[in-house]
Amino acid sequence: TNTGDNNNTQKGNYYPVTVLSGLKQDMDIQQAETFGPVVAISSFDGSEEEAVRLANDTEYGLAGYVYSTDIDKAGRVARRMQSGQVGINCYSLLEADTACPW
Repeated sequence: TNTGDNNNTQKGNYYPVTVLSGLKQDMDIQQAETFGPVVAISSFDGSEEEAVRLANDTEYGLAGYVYSTDIDKAGRVARRMQSGQVGINCYSLLEADTACPW
């Protein structure tokens, strides 16, 4: 776990930016919707099938993201994700070239 404020210098209702890694699929952070400055980083076996399986292994799915140097592969994976919106190689859907489903 890495946070942007290891010294807890902020006061009030503040939660520092947090990056979580080394996660297992059955952990709460992988199965629940988390709101806040939290990023959960997961690894997989490298196959498209495994990436799609993990991405779709949750009852939630407002938005998802795919990062790859292979844009064709990223597009194939994104089309198979069961998510309201999917961004490719971006961190914000506001910057993605997408259309909202609603």
